[in-house]
Amino acid sequence: MTEPVPRKPSKSVAARPIKPKPRYSEVADQIRLHIMTGRYGIGSLLPSETELRQQFNVSRHTVREAIRQLQIDGLVSPEQGRGTRVDSNQDKPHLSVVLGSLDGIARYGRATHLVNLRSKMIVADEALASNLHCQVGEELLYIQSYREPRDDSLSLARAWNETYILGRFASIRDEIETWSGAVYSLIEQRFGERIVSIRQEASALNLDAKLAKRLDVKPGTAGLQVKRTYFSANGVPLLFGFNTYEASKFTLVMDIKRHEQD
Repeated sequence: MTEPVPRKPSKSVAARPIKPKPRYSEVADQIRLHIMTGRYGIGSLLPSETELRQQFNVSRHTVREAIRQLQIDGLVSPEQGRGTRVDSNQDKPHLSVVLGSLDGIARYGRATHLVNLRSKMIVADEALASNLHCQVGEELLYIQSYREPRDDSLSLARAWNETYILGRFASIRDEIETWSGAVYSLIEQRFGERIVSIRQEASALNLDAKLAKRLDVKPGTAGLQVKRTYFSANGVPLLFGFNTYEASKFTLVMDIKRHEQD
């Protein structure tokens, strides 16, 4: 990626409102946030099912599905005769990450985090707009960082990360470095947007001197750059991410499934 040059901001075109994510997922996100901020401490019990139903004004099924999502992520577990106990304030790490689905990318986001983050506001010129498939003059939050595993025991490669976020979401810039999850999930949480599809493009390259230095390898070393474009339900791209890896340390795994015909 060629680092963009800041320009005078211009107005961006706002996307039309889209359908919200499933209610149980919203409830799970709210409970997860309470756990991570210490409102529900490790070892404590979550409010009862009835209390959660009243708190979020949802059905019993919605509460149970939200709790199930938190159990899958390793945050809570049922305790016989008492309720649901908080086991952790960090989502369960996954040693094997498949980046062929929204769930896989979300798991990868929770198993890694952004470090040494720098950010600034830019405006897309013609070259950047062509690369991102956004509008010329679009105001963007531009982020440079490393994406690293949260736990040293995880066999996940370090990546050099460049992220571009539509300017109307720029207020998340101070939360990104401490967010426990993928950046797109933070946008969903804070703005009620819903990412429904991701276009993933992988390109082989020889690392130039700058990228080689960032990844602590020799210039010319084989690399792999993974570009992801995150789309809302009406096809508007909201977020663009570029992760660059040393090729020998990263394998892109994708699951391809058949959609049965009616």
